[in-house]
Amino acid sequence: MGILIHQLPEFSREQEASAFWSSISGETLILKSPATVKTCPRLSLRASFGDRLSYRVGESAPVDVDSDGYLLLNPGTACEFLGHKSSTGLNSGSAFTIYFSEKSVRRALAEFNGYSFNGPLSSAHGPALVHEYIRAQDDRVAPVLREFTRLVDGVSSTSRSQTMVDVQAQTEAVLAAILLNRHFEKEQISALPQVRARTREQIFTRVHTATSYLLAHYDSPLTLDKLADVACLAKFHFLRMFTLVHHMTPMEYLRCKRVAVASRLLARDGLSLAQVAKQVGVADRSTLLRLFLDYRNMTPDQYRRSLGQNSATWPKDTLFADLLANRVASRQGHGAVQDSVKSSVQTADTALA
Repeated sequence: MGILIHQLPEFSREQEASAFWSSISGETLILKSPATVKTCPRLSLRASFGDRLSYRVGESAPVDVDSDGYLLLNPGTACEFLGHKSSTGLNSGSAFTIYFSEKSVRRALAEFNGYSFNGPLSSAHGPALVHEYIRAQDDRVAPVLREFTRLVDGVSSTSRSQTMVDVQAQTEAVLAAILLNRHFEKEQISALPQVRARTREQIFTRVHTATSYLLAHYDSPLTLDKLADVACLAKFHFLRMFTLVHHMTPMEYLRCKRVAVASRLLARDGLSLAQVAKQVGVADRSTLLRLFLDYRNMTPDQYRRSLGQNSATWPKDTLFADLLANRVASRQGHGAVQDSVKSSVQTADTALA
């Protein structure tokens, strides 16, 4: 049925943690707060609608989870909650972690693949179940996560039993959406030009490590050199691989993120365009104006006015993913991606901002 709690017990010894997870082995655990156990023997998902939360995964640089994305972690991966960085949305406080039961994961894998999966789920005993990076909330995942949030927020003492049954059913929908995206991800990795499958996996992982870093520092100056260092790739090789994986340059990807966050900030009262520009790492309001004209076909003021006139214009959970998809679609038709790569190569020493 699922278990909903607001705070996990503190474990002083590893044996206590093992006993706790064994006691709820058949249940999905939903933690209704950003706090999290450092290590967990389960596949887990972290999401936030509103707040910008910082996590450290293993020994890597911190990553941010906000309304644009979600974080998937393999069983056994260490994860530490570092704190709130800011509020970039309208529904502050809707943060949660789902610790999927092994039973649910195996059932979802069997339904998706058409056969029972009997191998180990932990990457310590075999291939990783998922790649660990910030994923954009697209139109497959965002609706089920939003419905999951609605159900969890609606749990009360009078309707708890039935609502938790619905919550558990919704976790199955979340798993199904995750597995579908995992299928498309595997196709994307297979399409990379490297000969060896293991090399393709490594390139994909390194590019997404740098992408997660970009998403955590979108409001700061970024350089191609820095992102390449994070990816442990030579600068121009990183630029080519990033473009192959995302079908756009790091600069375009960064701009999509800034426009998505700016759109949510514009929906809030009391923020001037100069303040919004500063919060998303844009030089000034005129630069923000150019970004909106280029990526949203309207000015920030026009967008802000439209919010009160048409509810369909309200910032969507999939806005960042939509901006990425629209950018790819608009550029692939006339080969502009390659032109953009050449231009980026020529100016690669300059800051992305």
